[in-house]
Amino acid sequence: MRDKLIINTSFERKEPKFEPKQCVVEKAVPMTHRSFTELNENLLRDNSVIERYKDLMYWADDKFHCILMYDQEQGDGILIESEGSDYARYSQYIPHAKDILEAHEQNMALSELKRSVDTFVDEWLKQTGIEKNICTTFNELFTEPGLKDLLANIVKDSVLERPEIASCCCENDFIEAGKKDIVETKLYCPLTIVVDDHDYNYDLREEPSYLYTQYEDWINYKISGSLEYDEKERGLIMWNDDEHLSQKIYSILPSVESANGDLYGVVTIRSYGELDNAEFIDISKYITGQLSDGWGESFEQHEVKAGDNDIYISFRNSENFYLKKESDMFPEQECPMQIGGQS
Repeated sequence: MRDKLIINTSFERKEPKFEPKQCVVEKAVPMTHRSFTELNENLLRDNSVIERYKDLMYWADDKFHCILMYDQEQGDGILIESEGSDYARYSQYIPHAKDILEAHEQNMALSELKRSVDTFVDEWLKQTGIEKNICTTFNELFTEPGLKDLLANIVKDSVLERPEIASCCCENDFIEAGKKDIVETKLYCPLTIVVDDHDYNYDLREEPSYLYTQYEDWINYKISGSLEYDEKERGLIMWNDDEHLSQKIYSILPSVESANGDLYGVVTIRSYGELDNAEFIDISKYITGQLSDGWGESFEQHEVKAGDNDIYISFRNSENFYLKKESDMFPEQECPMQIGGQS
């Protein structure tokens, strides 16, 4: 039996009529299924994404100007007009929002392309007059200035949509793009270190992390060895399913670092440009999960030889866990780093 269409929506009982308002989608925001579910279950709670785009949401000319936040896996979305707030003051659930958005974008591009092709065909037929059998080449079609410019603009728009791109131009049959500066952001967390005495009569004993500052290089060597082949260059971002963050962030690499007489866990983020507040909140949640349930859970089960001791290192087991930027940990040492690219 053929699968039937399923639409997620809500019904109004005995509603006499619907009076929809025009809504202009100023920004479409893809989300992971988990983030979308969290949004849907907490619409009246402040949201970092809504805060980021609240200036795009307002009422004007008898229209709602909104953002569309949609589930990139399941496809549904929520249309939001926050009216200057950080939560969804006005909202509407939109089934199949992703399909609607993609169809709209494709139709706009195809409509322009169709008009350009129609213009080429019209000129070609006029030039051939009353000839019975006529012929042209695809090379002539693709050298048509209008069509060529249209294709160049479509490519340019697609490139500029990427969060790592600062500029793009299409000239003289070339596409040139400049990436944003690579910015390093270090996040620090406390380490929990336990020692295995290999005595079955005793439990593992915890020791202060400052006792192991001299083993910083060796521990970092073991951390590097714990990364899978595919993780060597980009690290923990390889397993992130948020498309925007996976494009904006080049790498997330764990390590340890000695500072102020202690040994800390460090996660170094290399991103194209600075992370905004919403991006930082989202990636911090992801990193915390990786330290507790992902890479960190695996690493803490492998012993590290430190002098005469066999130790196990956890990035997440501390009762006083935190994940702080370098500027918050050591404000007197703040030194922003930028590498190549454009601002």
